[in-house]
Amino acid sequence: MSLDLNHALRAIGQMRAAGLAASLVLIVACSGGVSQAETGARAETLARFEPGTFLENLEIAPNGDVVFTNYTAKRLEIWRPDEGLRPPIDLGAHAMNVVARDTDFVVLAHRRSMADPTEEGLGNVLMIVTPDGDVLEAIEISQAVALNGMALLSGSVVLLGDSASGRIWRVDLQSGEASIWFEDAGLAPSDPSGFGLNGLQIYKGALYLANSANASLYRLGIGEDDAPSGDLELVANLPAIDDFKHASDGRLFFAPHTDVVLVRNRDGSVEPVLDQDVNGATAVELSPDGRTLYALGTGGVFIGGTGEATLVRLQFNRNEEEAVQ
Repeated sequence: MSLDLNHALRAIGQMRAAGLAASLVLIVACSGGVSQAETGARAETLARFEPGTFLENLEIAPNGDVVFTNYTAKRLEIWRPDEGLRPPIDLGAHAMNVVARDTDFVVLAHRRSMADPTEEGLGNVLMIVTPDGDVLEAIEISQAVALNGMALLSGSVVLLGDSASGRIWRVDLQSGEASIWFEDAGLAPSDPSGFGLNGLQIYKGALYLANSANASLYRLGIGEDDAPSGDLELVANLPAIDDFKHASDGRLFFAPHTDVVLVRNRDGSVEPVLDQDVNGATAVELSPDGRTLYALGTGGVFIGGTGEATLVRLQFNRNEEEAVQ
């Protein structure tokens, strides 16, 4: 099975053309305006990249660096508070996702681009990379089709979501062993060239999973043995979803791959929280203290946009900080 990124992201964006834009207008109207303006939160564009750049995922490292994947340029970008963009880490593979550990980064990458698929597949690989750019280890995962979401199950084990098959893979970073941890055909897209299973987050002892194909969020329990526990539960149907992050109070911030970042409140209502420089929004991350939201925009690449890709920071005011915490 092969993926065409243009087709896949257009499939994700079809809801926008077919009514997502109207849905977002309705959300804004019902909420009385974008939360960014309503609460006085301050948004700032921290970094810009040339049109055509696909920024996919981001993470906040223990030292406060914002680390994010530049899929098209095959590298990790690093933005440091008070310093700005640092020299990137060249990987030689299309960086899809990243998680930060105490002394290194775990990077999920594709040897071959989704925009130019071949019969050989994407060449899924996990890389252990130091902040200095040394690749300590590369674990090839040829059994998977299109790995995308990633979450640390423990210090040495990651879970990876396959957007094509609906499988979640467990990879031991010490032994390099990869095995299927969970699978559900409902997490695979009905269109074989589309995206199904997407963002992953472990939150309050459970794994939360985004399904871009049906714009839904699911929950799966994790047992004491780190194996799946219980049934896959539907948490919410959303306008659209790519990556997401839970705040400590249970609110859900998520990127719908359109020109806003949304938040699902605890009462189930959904409203925009950021509408500046995030066209084609792919990912969000909250600072550990809950006071700052970071988001990636792609300039709308692959869904008709021609703008710059961006890293944007939204700093909440006191009332919003208290709500997030």
